[in-house]
Amino acid sequence: FYAMKTGNVCCVYTVYSLFLYIVNAKDEDIDTTLYILDTAIPDGYEQRLKKCWRYSPPDNLTGKWWIDWILFRWHIHKHLPRLHRRAELYMQDHKPWTAVYAGNHKYTYLEDSPQHIAYIWDSSQSNWYTDIMRWNRLRICQFLYGPTYFEAFAHHRNAECLMLTQDDKTPFLENRKRMISIPLSEESWNSFSEYKRERIMEIFDISTNDLEHFKSVDTMIITQPLWPDSVSQEEHVDIYKRLISLYDESKVIIKTHPRETIDYKIIFPKAKVFEKPLPVQILVMMGLNIKRAVTLYSTAVAQLPENITVDWYGTEFDDRLFKKVGHFSEPSGIIQIFTTK
Repeated sequence: FYAMKTGNVCCVYTVYSLFLYIVNAKDEDIDTTLYILDTAIPDGYEQRLKKCWRYSPPDNLTGKWWIDWILFRWHIHKHLPRLHRRAELYMQDHKPWTAVYAGNHKYTYLEDSPQHIAYIWDSSQSNWYTDIMRWNRLRICQFLYGPTYFEAFAHHRNAECLMLTQDDKTPFLENRKRMISIPLSEESWNSFSEYKRERIMEIFDISTNDLEHFKSVDTMIITQPLWPDSVSQEEHVDIYKRLISLYDESKVIIKTHPRETIDYKIIFPKAKVFEKPLPVQILVMMGLNIKRAVTLYSTAVAQLPENITVDWYGTEFDDRLFKKVGHFSEPSGIIQIFTTK
């Protein structure tokens, strides 16, 4: 059956991209949009969205391409509503199942994180784009699974429009339409209707009381899922032990990444831990007040107010991390801090 003959369909893997879509949506579109959530989105969101499906790709693939092709397509046909040709599709595009689901459908690309495409475009900045280009040569995969298969991060021209928080001059994005987000600021938040503010708070399970956690500390550590994305769990813990040791732990609050499962309360008993799986940008819009934000290489700090000091350490903070991820330049206006390893 069809998802809908007209209207919006939003396919996302991260709560940041979900948030980006919702804050830029019209009030009437928030609850009429059909949301399709990847399993990387934490549990609970599907209950708080009015029209929502959660999709988990098949785990019984055989390794034989011709059988897996049939299984994958059958699985999507069985578990997801069919995408009508007149539906407006908004999506992230770096997982294979969205390529199969979207097929030849044009879509608006939802930014994965601030300035992300610019980072992966330059192979000197990141190892990821090399992998994209390697898979891009496998044209048989695109024939079987859809034209955008492994054309991640809006590389394929079917991503005819880009929803970004700031413009991106990456060469392959030339002549694409842009949909620049409203500023993710407290001023924008105050301009929303009461209905929109309440729905955002309901969907992301946050209240004004949550901001109280940040009032008795002066430093916010914005963590990232180094494990399992890049290093082992032991290495992840060791890296953050080194980072947090540079600050007064009793004055620190750890804002965990929505996909993380590590229990920081045990590792850092003196620190506060904010574990709700939501993007830090929603805290900023609701009036987050803190002196300092610390990160390894989360570009979320680019969207913090100017009165918050940012300590950016980069992947060079740890050789194991740098070897896996490569260099990530600090956002404009932020100075990288180098430490002795």
